[in-house]
Amino acid sequence: MIKLGLVGKDISYSKSKELHEIIGRLFGINLDYQIYDIDTDTIGKCFNNLDGFNVTKPYKEYIYGLGYQMTTVAKNTKAINTVFKKNGQIWLDNTDYQGFKYLIKYYKIDLKDKKIAILGTGGAAKTVYRVVSNHSKYVKFVSRNKQDQLTINYKDVKNEEFDIFINATPVGTYPNNQSPLEEKTVRNKIVIDLVYNPLETKMMSYAKESYNGLVMLVVQALYAQKRFSDIKDIKINKTTVDSIIKELLINV
Repeated sequence: MIKLGLVGKDISYSKSKELHEIIGRLFGINLDYQIYDIDTDTIGKCFNNLDGFNVTKPYKEYIYGLGYQMTTVAKNTKAINTVFKKNGQIWLDNTDYQGFKYLIKYYKIDLKDKKIAILGTGGAAKTVYRVVSNHSKYVKFVSRNKQDQLTINYKDVKNEEFDIFINATPVGTYPNNQSPLEEKTVRNKIVIDLVYNPLETKMMSYAKESYNGLVMLVVQALYAQKRFSDIKDIKINKTTVDSIIKELLINV
């Protein structure tokens, strides 16, 4: 049995335990997956006591800075969501990248030459930027604090004419019922919200067209299990993703 888990802070809402148990049953992986809602001074125990783990807010950039072996995607995104062990070494990866790419493909969202606003500047936002910047030259981060030319303040969003808003912050996550942007800002726009609990956030309800982060969650977990279990024949396709989502929604 492999010992796995999700490491983060204030993550009692997470469906990762149920999700990885479904994947384990589907592909015959004997695993024990737990949620570790912890502070930074406890993270070291996870490296020692677990065979691998996923990383969520607020530690994706923190763990990137620890300096272990990294995949190319991890180096490029500068954010970590998967820690695995191979040949006695600790490796860092970012399977959120594949998860978000798959979400765009799954829903057939056209990013080409669209004006895109990414809410947030953390690890998830940086990962999203790596994907969308391959399709559009006009991409801005939105933050409370302007950091560089790629970033604008929330108060300045109304002065821009964006086509797509991507929420890469935790705002709107259950039981929070807030929207990071006003209804008039996203009305008649496309919203992609990485939040998956609830399935429709307040900001999504304001939009002309909206998508939650559940597909991304499932696909990043599948890619993570390929790392944890080293099973090469984990099939990542629409049939598999839809089947997992159906079971996940039934069982939680």
